[in-house]
Amino acid sequence: MASNGSFRKLPSGKWQVRYTDPDGIRRTLGTYLTKQSGQEALRKVLSEIDKGVWELSQESNRALLDGKTLTLAQVAERYRALGTRGGNPLSPRTLNEYEGYIRRDFASFADRPIRSLKADQVEDWWIEMGERGTLSLRQKAYSHLKSVTKFALKKGWIVKDPCDIRGGTQAPRVKNPIIPTKEQADLMAEVAPENLRALILIATWGGFRKGELLELRRKDIRLDEASGLYSVNASRNVVWLPTGKVQIRVPKYESGRENYLPTICSEAIRKHLLGVPLDPEALLFPEPGTNNHYPNHKLNRSWNRIREQVCYSGSFHTLRSFAGTQYAIKGATTREIMDYLGHNNIKTAMRYQKNPGRQVALAERLDQE
Repeated sequence: MASNGSFRKLPSGKWQVRYTDPDGIRRTLGTYLTKQSGQEALRKVLSEIDKGVWELSQESNRALLDGKTLTLAQVAERYRALGTRGGNPLSPRTLNEYEGYIRRDFASFADRPIRSLKADQVEDWWIEMGERGTLSLRQKAYSHLKSVTKFALKKGWIVKDPCDIRGGTQAPRVKNPIIPTKEQADLMAEVAPENLRALILIATWGGFRKGELLELRRKDIRLDEASGLYSVNASRNVVWLPTGKVQIRVPKYESGRENYLPTICSEAIRKHLLGVPLDPEALLFPEPGTNNHYPNHKLNRSWNRIREQVCYSGSFHTLRSFAGTQYAIKGATTREIMDYLGHNNIKTAMRYQKNPGRQVALAERLDQE
């Protein structure tokens, strides 16, 4: 029997859609808020019947009915649970960030059926966020929403993706990081508290992330007898959970690495190790008076005092940019810089480099034979 479909407007104002399957059985496809959405669902089923794949799509038909009750928050939760990065489950920080987008930025949509989310509603949200001036947050939240709706479309819970804003997932142009000068970097180490001086130097010249630095243990630092240089092995990363507890994970992108430090760091490291227990598992930079990880907020507080003394406004993370830039100036290849900073793509590595005011020196070199 030829496949066909029909529409019936219910007293509630919704539209009921029915169709005839290849066996001649009359089936319902559910009810829809608009006739147009029902037509889209019917068109998909009839196309599958015409292609001879309808038997494989019966589960999808049931999924369309499930989509009437599954909320955006429920679909997003499922998406997060299945998410991976580099083959590993998403980190607690990423999961918390994703959940925040749904519960905070899409609060008006979160507990509504995902099938009820329309393109014009998403567009209205986009315009409102832009008027607030939160462009970076808007892009991140929208990108996550689009990932969730794309997942729902694949599962058959919606028949059309409501996220179709042109260029919506493109990140707004961000300002280049403020990279400290060599003089500022040297002064930061001088004014740093005694217990944090080695940490500041390793961050400045080692190119490590904050979580990698605060998870360093005595076993991770050694003096290379041949070169006389200290090397630091970052194979773990500490993550602060919303509960206040910490979790130890592999570094971002599984970027464990061993970096050698210049002699400018040697004396401070030697002195610091005198106060670290001989236990290989002893933290290099614990919270003073404890064996616990140095709390993130306390380190931020100390960092603010350090940078104020040297008239520097950049974040702690910009020390990685300083390290990457200095490494490049000394002639490191792009691959070496990526390995040094623990990056897995060239574009990211290039963002951590900046012309450090060498225009005059470079121009003078042009006059040299």
